[in-house]
Amino acid sequence: MPYRLFLIPLFAFLLIGTSCGVIEDAELSPSYASLEAGFRNPPAQAKPRVWWHWMNGNITQEGIAKDLEWMARVGIGGVQNFDAAMETPVVVNKRLSFMSDEWQEAMRYAVKKADSLGLEFAIASSPGWSLTGGPWVAPEDAMKKLVWSQQVIEGGARIDVVLPQPPAIPGPFQDLPAQHKHAHNPEALPESFYRDAVVLAYPLDSLSEVTPAFTYRINGDVVDSTLLTDSSLTTGIDLPKGQGRTPASIELISEVPQTLASARLHVLNMTNDLMRGPMQPVLQVQEAPGQWRNLAVIEPGTVPTTVSFEPVTGSHFRLLFQRGRPSSPFSFVPTPGIDPTSLMGLGGGKPAKPLLVELQLFSHPKVHAFEAKAAFRHVDDYVSLDKHAWQAEGISPQRVQNISRFMSKDGRLRWTAPEGRWKILRLGYSLTGKTNSP
Repeated sequence: MPYRLFLIPLFAFLLIGTSCGVIEDAELSPSYASLEAGFRNPPAQAKPRVWWHWMNGNITQEGIAKDLEWMARVGIGGVQNFDAAMETPVVVNKRLSFMSDEWQEAMRYAVKKADSLGLEFAIASSPGWSLTGGPWVAPEDAMKKLVWSQQVIEGGARIDVVLPQPPAIPGPFQDLPAQHKHAHNPEALPESFYRDAVVLAYPLDSLSEVTPAFTYRINGDVVDSTLLTDSSLTTGIDLPKGQGRTPASIELISEVPQTLASARLHVLNMTNDLMRGPMQPVLQVQEAPGQWRNLAVIEPGTVPTTVSFEPVTGSHFRLLFQRGRPSSPFSFVPTPGIDPTSLMGLGGGKPAKPLLVELQLFSHPKVHAFEAKAAFRHVDDYVSLDKHAWQAEGISPQRVQNISRFMSKDGRLRWTAPEGRWKILRLGYSLTGKTNSP
């Protein structure tokens, strides 16, 4: 279809060039006469075809007739029908949903009307850009993600416990709910879906994976840290606000020095500011009163961000919410996970308030940026993920045991664990909740 749109202007340019005196007074040959006649009354195959978008079900037979009659009158040769949405408001009395009985009747009318006008009619094979998604796709066949729960047990005896079931709600990561755009109906998704995959166990060293205790303070006031350390991505606190020229921050204070090697952060509804720049959280340790040292710059995204750094000991840490460099409006790249239409006046409604849902500090190293490495979030440059990260030795695969056979279908684990502390990982899969969207 597009090649016709480019060839016709080029063809017209050549004709204009030949009419500027070269054969102005000469008798036209039959081929030139045919060419001129073709431009005065183009054949159907030379007329341009256009995309004809049906936006968000705003369809009536009266509108269909007016569109097609106008296109035939101005010389358009045909259409490619394309069902789309893109946050378009509903302006008709009754919105015609894609593939509903009313929508199909409107399509039949459009095809017959186009045929009566001599217009070629083509149909894009999908709404949006893909027909692979829709309510007809069973949950078993839908897009899935890996989910997990974990539990520490003491070995040396027979274990008989019910392992916590991993999150089962649709969403991009663990219990983070799915976000829907373009008038998608969340009720079309199942409330939950989960299947077990594997149960793994590995031994813990005597001091490994000890969660340090901190008091969380914002502007001197103690806040409920359980909302930030419960590993749930559905609860949290309002994002701290700065005071004057002082950036917003949240302080973590311990009565005794703690050794830290990693951290995890997640902020819901993080927005980018075209004038002030994107929010750039920085984790710091206090080395002396009023003297802070950066440990890690955290890149926020659509899912939590884990950072690993060289182990450091201290009793006073803070997360500083400073601003990064503003982007030019002409080279604007939004914060990962932010819908750019909401920043350009195309989105629907007021943006949601930022919410700090997870802030945890760990005494043991973790895989740096594992969320991106495991494809839970997209980054443009995977090679640079470890550029400034502290690399620690991971768990040897030889120490990991597959104990799936010891768990029954109801999640009960019956296993005689060897001596020592063990971490049990119950891994399964649930739905991403991803729906079609251009």
